[in-house]
Amino acid sequence: MSDASDLELLESLQLRFAMANSLEQMQKLVSTLLLPLLDKLDNCGAAVKAKVIGLLGQVNKKLRGYPQATLPMGALLDGTLSKDSSAYSQSFRLMYISMAAERAESEQLATAIPVLLDGIRQRATAQSRSLAVALLTSVQRCTTLNDEQLRGLKFIDFPHRAEELVRLAIDLLLFNMTLQSSENGSPAVVLAGLSASGQSVITNEGKAPWTSDGEALRQLKLGIVRIIGSEQAFPIEMPEAIHEQRFLALLCGSCDSYFPQVSSLCEDSLKRMRAANCESPTFASGVLELFLGSPPETSADARRQPVAPALKLKLLGYLNRSAAATAMFPQWLQVIFQSLFGGGASNKLRRQGMQFLHWVIRMAPQEQLTRAAPVLLQGVRKVLTELTSSTGASIDGDIIRGSAYVAWGALAKRVPALVICDLSHLRELFEAFDFESANVRLSIQESLLAMLPAYESGQPLDETTGNQLLELLQQQLTLSTVRQTRYCALRYAISAFPFARMEARWLCVLGLADSEREIRALAQSGLVVTPAMVSSGECNRLPVLADAIRFLHAQVVAPTAATRLGAGNPLVFSGVIGFGRSLILASGMAAYKQELDIVDLEAVNEFSELATAPQRESMQSALTELYASGKFADSSLSLWAEVAGLALAVPTLTDSSTSLSQSL
Repeated sequence: MSDASDLELLESLQLRFAMANSLEQMQKLVSTLLLPLLDKLDNCGAAVKAKVIGLLGQVNKKLRGYPQATLPMGALLDGTLSKDSSAYSQSFRLMYISMAAERAESEQLATAIPVLLDGIRQRATAQSRSLAVALLTSVQRCTTLNDEQLRGLKFIDFPHRAEELVRLAIDLLLFNMTLQSSENGSPAVVLAGLSASGQSVITNEGKAPWTSDGEALRQLKLGIVRIIGSEQAFPIEMPEAIHEQRFLALLCGSCDSYFPQVSSLCEDSLKRMRAANCESPTFASGVLELFLGSPPETSADARRQPVAPALKLKLLGYLNRSAAATAMFPQWLQVIFQSLFGGGASNKLRRQGMQFLHWVIRMAPQEQLTRAAPVLLQGVRKVLTELTSSTGASIDGDIIRGSAYVAWGALAKRVPALVICDLSHLRELFEAFDFESANVRLSIQESLLAMLPAYESGQPLDETTGNQLLELLQQQLTLSTVRQTRYCALRYAISAFPFARMEARWLCVLGLADSEREIRALAQSGLVVTPAMVSSGECNRLPVLADAIRFLHAQVVAPTAATRLGAGNPLVFSGVIGFGRSLILASGMAAYKQELDIVDLEAVNEFSELATAPQRESMQSALTELYASGKFADSSLSLWAEVAGLALAVPTLTDSSTSLSQSL
């Protein structure tokens, strides 16, 4: 047909549209002529194209007066998605698809939803955005789909449809009405959890009715939740990855603070779903991506923002059960720092963040944890610095601080190199007993005891570090008024040094005079000579007897020693006598030629009379060895006699000399 004939025909069509003055007439014209007019745009000259565009403008004006008139949505979709039309023609077709979605009946919308999902996947970005708006309009107007319509979406046969819908659902359920741009026309503020491009699609660049209409947004959210929460639309046989994304979408909706009906429906849908598999790498990765947002290298337009604190709190609940998440470095490190120091972090979020820190310390691969340990320790110290503790501090603050102290010890236990050569960690923790509340002190004690394996005698300390540690422990044991301080100092003296280290045993002797029964019992346990120390092959665990006697003599008899170190206390002096007797008897038994009975071995730590021949012979052998070191005046035996003689010279020690007379 020539251009002249086309122009003449278009003139007649223009007249027919102008003369239409009823809904029936307008409906008939649109149903029969709209598609041919759109097809004409692809194969006509410039004059005809201008005439068609003018006629379409007239049609649009007429349609505004007939809001009940519907457009052939199915035919528009088929013609748009199945034909290779020009971009110019496509823009008109997409416009009419959106208009059709605003006017179609529920049955038409239900049929259009899967077609629109196919189109979103197939078309270029600009066109897929227009189709996404039409899809959301369809869902918003078709709020309730029956079971047959839900199954008709055929997600199980076409998984890509489910993927597209769930992707849009996550963005939609994270969106809430807000001021989209400032007064000077600057770009819209990107909401938490969204990217600029994702928000632009959801809002149709701020032109969608649900951008400013709360009721429209509520209906849209309810509509999409009913679909993604439906077992008819998403059978259990579908790929697990799709169900995981459904779960995350519903989790996003469950934190909707604007629409309680939406959050309630999401919660109900989550309860009906299969429990999330926290060990699935794809699920853990999805949770981390929502929590953290997109990585920095993502383009600005596609970069997703971290979600709001309320949703972070829920996401942490799943991360705290996911070993898979603790293997994803550096994401788990970023989660910890965002939870503790990120914008909007509440005490609840910090508590969950500290719980995740504990989980990471327990479960993360050793290589990752070793790399991150210095940074984690900085974070722990920052928490303790920023959250001031006092008697009037909040319960949450005490819980967070206590959790930080425990994390400190747990981290040192898994990465001993972090603290083994740096006693500042121990010093800070011991000093913290003096200013922390009673509740937090229990956590400091737990931290110190967790850190203890790093200093145990199985990993010997160098001489300088060992001497510094002994000095620190003696200060804490003798000067502190806090029970936990003295208890921890004594535990370190017992476990961090071999039994043969007399300076550490002396701290146990001093602990015998403590006012707390628990500490006195612990001190006594640190002085016990076990049968294994006496048995063959283990005698090297005992101190050299002569050196031990000289050390005890120096502590008890040396000038001002009694007043300086507490040896003048009857309980301490009694401990000196008892421990000395045990060492003498144990040394004799260690050199005994015959096999010893268990009764004889246990007698080492008893203060009763030597009841058997092996016991008496062992004692005689040890005393002989002490005397053999030279003339009596110069021998170790004379030093031990001088210690015993102090009991006779000091009246307050008289009672304790009884045990000495029994042992000698």
